[in-house]
Formats: sequence, C-alpha cells, structure tokens
Amino acid sequence: MEKALSKILVPIGFSEQSLLALQQAVLFGKAMKAKLYLLSVLEESSLLDRIFSQDEETEVKLRKTLEEKLEQLAIETRNNSGLEVEYLISKGTVYEEIAKTVELLDADLVVMGTNGRPSNFRKRFVGSNAYRTVTAVKPPVLVVKGVNNPNSVSRIIFPVMTDPKSREKTPTVIHFARLFKAKVVFVGLFTTGEEREKLLPILRQLDRVFEDAGIPHETHLKQVTSSNKKIEELLEFSYSQNGDIIAITEEGEEPDLATRLLGTDVQEVLYYSEIPVLAITPRRVIYGGIIGS
Repeated sequence: MEKALSKILVPIGFSEQSLLALQQAVLFGKAMKAKLYLLSVLEESSLLDRIFSQDEETEVKLRKTLEEKLEQLAIETRNNSGLEVEYLISKGTVYEEIAKTVELLDADLVVMGTNGRPSNFRKRFVGSNAYRTVTAVKPPVLVVKGVNNPNSVSRIIFPVMTDPKSREKTPTVIHFARLFKAKVVFVGLFTTGEEREKLLPILRQLDRVFEDAGIPHETHLKQVTSSNKKIEELLEFSYSQNGDIIAITEEGEEPDLATRLLGTDVQEVLYYSEIPVLAITPRRVIYGGIIGS
C-alpha cells in the first residue's frame, strides 16, 4: 500500500451518526490516500458527578471498555477499507480535545457526526460539538448527519453570496473536486435585484477560475424569498440538484454571546442539512497551483 499522504481525524462516540461519519471518512480516506485516526473522548464529569457517582476505579474500567471497542472498530475499518487506521483516547471537553488532537497530528481533515440542532437551552447556548469544532480547528471539517450518506462525491454544492467570505472556500473545493472528479454546482443566492447584479461578475470570475483549473461546473441563480429563508431554500436547492456535499465557509472564530443565542448561517446549515457539509476555514493554502487567502 502507498504511504499515507494525509491524515483524517474521526471523532467516535459510538453513536449512529459517528459511525456513519466513519463511512464518509473511509470514502475521503481512499480519495486522499489518507491514514485515519479514530478519537474517543472521555468527557469530564461535573464535580457532583465525581463526588457521588464516579470513582477512579470506575473510570479505569470505562477507559478499558472504550479502548477495547475502539480497537475492534479500528481493526474492522482497516480490514474492510485497506486504509491505515489508528485510534486514540483522551479526556476532557469533546471539541477542545478534537482541536488539540488536530494540532498534534497536523490533521488535514476532520470528519464527524452530528445529531442536528441542540434541543435544550444549555446546549444551544454552548453550541453543538460539531459547530464548536468547526470554529476551533484550521483544517476543513466534514459534518455528517447521516440522513443521506453518499457512496461517492460527484456533485459539490458551492453557495455564492456577495459577501467575499463565501468565495474563500475556492481552493479547497477545487482540491476535493479534483480528488473525486466531481462537478461543482454554483448557486448565487440573492434577495434583491441589486444583489443579483453584484453576483453576476462574481459568478463569471468563479467560472473562469474553475475553467482554468479544469473542474467541470455549472451555475445557477436563485432568488430567496427573504433572508430568514436563505438556508432553508439553499438546502432545498441542494437536494433538488442531487448534491453530495455542501461546501461552506466558516470564519474560524469562537462564537460570541449573541451568536450563541441567535445562531449563524453556518450553524443552521450544520444543524439542518441532510447531506454532509464541508465547513472550510479560509487560510493561505495552495492546492494544485490555486492560491487562496
């Protein structure tokens, strides 16, 4: 087997979503010639939990059981996929341990599952592990809800808005489109005629960039009924186009109080998308000669 060129970190909590995310990690691992690292996090309990329900012996037993399950999953994944697979266990807050492990490994991609929108106030305030991970790490994060899990990546949805940040995912999308020989589907989202006019030169520029890169692509313009409906209509468009993943841009900053309470477009896509979402933090990268900032 060829030497692994990339590293993919896959957080595993043994939920249905995390195991479906592992399937997507295998798909990406084969395309990237990557090594998979399975990470399970023993979440730190509260002080009261430690006092009343969990002693050191209990934690040792829990860690041993977790290690046995994780080792078995790594072996099965290795045998079924032909990829190199290792596993790690850490203790702490899930998204913080993921971020630390990403830095330790210098991972190229994180693939993780999500249950969707947090159901209670505390979790909405803190944010889901998926969203907190997206804002805490530098490499792209593929977030998988598991409703529609593609067996291949042939169509990548690329939302375009007048905000320059929406285009900063270009180098990463080109990289993955080349790996999978996928078509990129641009969708320019606008609410007013003025926004539409601003989008036209942006879409023409993207057309030239992807044409020069040799990436097949098509362009659509979609008027949304209101800014509040933007994400809902983007997702409906993505499903109608048989999109396999949606590529979005994340600023890579810790959410402030207002963001935690009111949410962001990124959160809404992560929570509600039935197809995997590739969240990309812009940075200076070079993929196949295309430079992004």
